[in-house]
Amino acid sequence: MEWGKIETQADIDKLMQLINNFHDSCISGLTYSSGTYVDEEYSMIMNTEPVVNLLIQR
Repeated sequence: MEWGKIETQADIDKLMQLINNFHDSCISGLTYSSGTYVDEEYSMIMNTEPVVNLLIQR
């Protein structure tokens, strides 16, 4: 299976159809990356686009 971004309601509807509305499916993994880091001058750099990865198996 390929990775896919969920950005619109149509993307959500497609995902729900693909996994049969979670029937016989489970969330087997979840990761979050804020993207925030500390630079060489010890300043915190905030990322405006954090990333969440959700792994669903069926």
